[in-house]
Amino acid sequence: MKKFYKYFLLIFLVLVFGCRGMVEMKPLYKYSLIFTANTGGNIKNCFCRIRRGGILERSYLFKKLINKSEKYFIFDCGNSISSNFVSREKLLKIMEYLKYNAYFVSTFEYKDNKDLFNNVKEKTKIKMSSFTVLNETGNELFTPYIEKNILGKKIGFFSITGFTKLPGYYGDIQIKDLSTAILSLKTIHKQFDQLFIITDYPQMEKKLEDNGIDNILTVFHLNMTRVISNTDWHEGKLLSLITSGKFFWHLSLGIKEDSKINIIENLVEVKESIGTDKELEKMIED
Repeated sequence: MKKFYKYFLLIFLVLVFGCRGMVEMKPLYKYSLIFTANTGGNIKNCFCRIRRGGILERSYLFKKLINKSEKYFIFDCGNSISSNFVSREKLLKIMEYLKYNAYFVSTFEYKDNKDLFNNVKEKTKIKMSSFTVLNETGNELFTPYIEKNILGKKIGFFSITGFTKLPGYYGDIQIKDLSTAILSLKTIHKQFDQLFIITDYPQMEKKLEDNGIDNILTVFHLNMTRVISNTDWHEGKLLSLITSGKFFWHLSLGIKEDSKINIIENLVEVKESIGTDKELEKMIED
């Protein structure tokens, strides 16, 4: 009997641990917001002391977060579609592969790429949005905002951009100026439980306060590119990112006892050697 003991033990271990492996693991995150900005079309690691910013690593990290999330919303806050490394059309296809749901077009990049963005709906399934960019007749060119039901809360995502210190810089395109955009937002902000604001205006927080727009989940600053901010403000967050996709934000959302949304923010470092997406590598090479 003793000589069969090790076989019985082996069968027992296979059954126990095999069955455990078949048990479906619960997602770690109830709802994830995953977002990038200011990547400038970059798909390669920087030539820095710590090599960061590769899209193969970003895709690898996205997949890990998606697999750990019950639901998710992946978006870019703007200034990221460029032909510096691959064509803009191919970059859009790569972003689709990475499961980007939305792209918030900044006024700055629209001015420089009108032809692309005027026809972008024909080139991608990613939803394009801007609260301030208008077409030639003064109507919204893109979806003005994106509404998401997150954990039973109605969240509005708004991109309000157009900051410049150069007089007349945006004179060749039609946009809502900041005051007009804020007044428009003021008329509808109570339709949402909370707002996620994407902006390049340094005075955005003051404008929101002055107009009583206080249901803020997050304000993300496109122009704060030399620092990474992580600051609480009016129970919301103030966030920014440095350039070239070296980091991205992952916000894990939950519901607190007072029924308000709780945010756990995680700044994710897109670092070489962390892991790469081999399938995407072949796609880029083709």
